[in-house]
Amino acid sequence: MESSSQRGAPKARNLEAALTLFVLAGGLPAVLVAAWYLWTQPDLAPEFRWTLSALVLISWIAAASAARQAAVQSLNVVTNLLGALREGDYSIRGLRARSGSSMAGLMREVNDLGATLQRQRTEAVESTVLLTHVMEEISVAVFAFDPTHQLLLVNKAGERLASQPATALLGMPATALGMDEYLSGEPRRLADRLFGGRQGRYEVRRAMFYRDGRPHHLIVIADLSQALREEEQAA
Repeated sequence: MESSSQRGAPKARNLEAALTLFVLAGGLPAVLVAAWYLWTQPDLAPEFRWTLSALVLISWIAAASAARQAAVQSLNVVTNLLGALREGDYSIRGLRARSGSSMAGLMREVNDLGATLQRQRTEAVESTVLLTHVMEEISVAVFAFDPTHQLLLVNKAGERLASQPATALLGMPATALGMDEYLSGEPRRLADRLFGGRQGRYEVRRAMFYRDGRPHHLIVIADLSQALREEEQAA
C-alpha cells in the first residue's frame, strides 16, 4: 500500500514540470522573435548569429530552470517545517520571506501553527502534572485499565489498598486484582469485601475515558469503613 508521501511525489514532480513548461512557453514568443530577427538580417555575420542564438537559448532555458529551482526550494522549506511539526519539534521557525509575498504569508501561518502547538503542548504537560499531583494526594484509590483490562495507572491510595507498590501492580489483569466484576454492570455500587488483607465496606465507581481513540476504564474505590471509624472516634 502506498504511503501519503509516495502518492504525493508524482504530483510534486508534475507541478515542477508544469512550472518549467509554463516558463518555457511564456518565453517562447520572445525567443522566436529574437531568432527571426537574427536570421533575417543579411548584414550579420554567421558567427554573430550563432553566438547570439546560443545566448538566447541558454538564457531561456536558464530562466526556466531558475524558476523551477525557486519553486522546489520553497516547497522543500515548507515540507521540512511541516515534517518538524509532525515529529513534535515546535521550536523550529521558517525564515522571513519578502513582505507581501505569498511565501511570507505561508511562513507566517506555519510559524503561527508551530507556536500554537507548542503552547498547547506546554498547557497539556502542566495539566498532566497537576492532575498527577492531585491523584497522588487524594485519599480514594484510583485504578485505570486499558481496553484489554490490564492495569495502566494507580495512585498511592490504590497502592495502599492493594498492599503492593505500583511497580508490581502495573500491567496486572483486573482478574488478578479482583476488580474484573467492576468493569461492567452498575457504574456505582457498594461492596463488602477483602482488599489487601483487610475486610471493609467500599464504594466503587466506574467511569469511561478515551486514550488514542480507545475506551479505557477508570475505577475509583473509597473506603467507607475508614470514614465510619473516623466518625466513631470523633463521636
